[in-house]
Amino acid sequence: MIEILRRYKFPLALILLAVMVEMAFNAMVPLSLSFLIDDGLTPHNYQAILLIVSALAAGAVAVSVVGLCRDRLYSVTQSSVLADLRQLIFEHLQRLSIGSHTRMEPGAVLSRFSSDLTSLENAMGMAIPWGLLPGFEAVISAALLLMLDWRLACVALILWPWTIFVPRLTGPRAATASLEYKARQSQLLGGLGENLSAQPLVKAFNLQSLAIAQFREASQALAQSSTRASFYNSIMARSTSSGILLIQVCVLGLSAYMAFYGKISLGTLVSFQGLLLMMSNSLLYVMEYAPNLVQAGAALSRVQELLREEPGVTDLPDAVALAPFKSAIAFDRVDFSYAGPQLSLAGVDLRIPRGHNVAFVGSSGSGKSTALAMLLRFYDPIRGAISIDGRPLPSVLQTSLRAQMGVVSQESFLLNTSVSENIRMGKRDAGEAEIVRAAKAAEIHDAIMAMPQQYDTVVGERGGKLSGGQRQRIAIARAIIKDPPILLLDEATSALDPATEALINQTLRRLGRGRTVVAVTHRLASVTDADRIFVFAAGRVVESGSHPELLRIDGAYAQLWAKQSGFSTHSDGLHVSVTPERLSAIPILSELRPEQLEATARLCLQSSWRPGEDVFRQGESGNLFYIIVRGRFHVIRDEQVVATLEDGDCFGEIALVMDRPRNATLRAVTPSVVLTLDRQNFQRLLRDSPRMQERISVLVRERMEA
Repeated sequence: MIEILRRYKFPLALILLAVMVEMAFNAMVPLSLSFLIDDGLTPHNYQAILLIVSALAAGAVAVSVVGLCRDRLYSVTQSSVLADLRQLIFEHLQRLSIGSHTRMEPGAVLSRFSSDLTSLENAMGMAIPWGLLPGFEAVISAALLLMLDWRLACVALILWPWTIFVPRLTGPRAATASLEYKARQSQLLGGLGENLSAQPLVKAFNLQSLAIAQFREASQALAQSSTRASFYNSIMARSTSSGILLIQVCVLGLSAYMAFYGKISLGTLVSFQGLLLMMSNSLLYVMEYAPNLVQAGAALSRVQELLREEPGVTDLPDAVALAPFKSAIAFDRVDFSYAGPQLSLAGVDLRIPRGHNVAFVGSSGSGKSTALAMLLRFYDPIRGAISIDGRPLPSVLQTSLRAQMGVVSQESFLLNTSVSENIRMGKRDAGEAEIVRAAKAAEIHDAIMAMPQQYDTVVGERGGKLSGGQRQRIAIARAIIKDPPILLLDEATSALDPATEALINQTLRRLGRGRTVVAVTHRLASVTDADRIFVFAAGRVVESGSHPELLRIDGAYAQLWAKQSGFSTHSDGLHVSVTPERLSAIPILSELRPEQLEATARLCLQSSWRPGEDVFRQGESGNLFYIIVRGRFHVIRDEQVVATLEDGDCFGEIALVMDRPRNATLRAVTPSVVLTLDRQNFQRLLRDSPRMQERISVLVRERMEA
């Protein structure tokens, strides 16, 4: 804040000078009463009266002009300072690493721009009329009181220690209450933002009453903290005003006594009371302004806390622009941890030659997405190094590194602007012809031309006016418009239906020719043609090779492949089924005869789930067995995520044979497709399969013991 104010030292000096001129005139008005009474009215000196009144009138005109110019200059300066501070915060946020943004609550960050800057704006807006000018007037009034009569002044100046020290008794509590109020406000804003973004979930599960109750609880907590902050602030002002009134009465009585016995003149009495009244009012203004300073101090403290947040990922002082990619990307014994001793990557060694198509695969939490994030240099290793063409990433400018990369992620984040502007985000100086070429390459041009305003069509917040496939194709166009040598795909099609996924995978394969492609996915069918597949498990690369090579190894990759195989998509791209061979690999169904497996495959029913939807809740009764065809689910027990299930996983075996409540909640994380088998149909199969009944009894006993 000090650095920003230094930029405006010249206008601030002019403003201070104007304040001092106004303050001097305001102080001279009550002082002139002494001369007006003693030198003009008492001796009936008309010329003295005319001179004093004329001087005051001229001073009033001059001070009014100076004050008007000061107000204009201060308004411009105040707005500029706040704009600079707002810009400073925003630029700092842009410099912070992804890790910093992950740690911070969005509501808390937004409150810095809303309530905190508003508090600073209010304090700055009132700084001159309620703080600076009254403060100077109080000081000058005290000096003039001493000039008029030091005896009365000694009594009157008791106001100073009273107004300085008494508010300190409640000041700390007022500051604490203001900080609590700001925190509650941030929580309310965060909850409000979450609710607005989750409206499909709220509507689908009739959660309006719950949302209203939660908002009411947060709003009441905010109101209570606001009451405490206002009450402590009012105590600060009240304790000051009560003391000032008492001292004024005492001084009035004493000065009247001294004037009655001729120890001071009548003019001195009137001037002294006028100056005392001005000093008292000035101190009252300052004390009433003090709560604004407390709130502004709390707001500034929160802003400075944000500004003190370290970027985490920075370029070395001698970092240079990365030369065009020529040779290879390499991970050399890379270790990384998000927090604490638990490593998310441990000893990762891999090499990606230029022009190769590689894939990072593995189950959820295996480290594959972390490795991609580190290639983008969202994070730095705690040990080891990542390099491009032999240059460690910290030695090259981040902007030049990412300029050679095109990224398509699972969430195709689009801004609430036109289609063309969203594509142009990939290359800010791109012309209309380049945008159209990129859209045609991403096979979205025809769909754009069918939109109401074509390339000028506004896509809505997060691209909400477009379908999932359209959003993803625009994201692909944005990634390739700069013709990047490196194309990074982070679960790029996992949020799409099977038909759209197949079409977009074809587009990505075509666009990947001649580029170095790194695809992160848990869906193995989309990377069978990769030059090399790196299999991650527990933060390590446990296998690598082509698809045929990894199947021959018959290790972790082969197990994942077996789990995800055996599902077929119908010609419409929307309906899926499971093969009898895939069912036979499920332990609870392994004893069924071939004809029973075929019958079971026909009995499996398809259902779809959107992100955030609960398949079932903990404590509910269950009668369905689930097989995940595609998607990801969280297993939640007592509000804690205890496991993640993905393509090919099965759950709910006990529900097929026993009527027991669910011991966990199952919640969709991505758009998901599952096949279900109900208990009634399953138990029909058991009637003529004693071996199956025996096998299930063993499995149920093992599960119950576990």
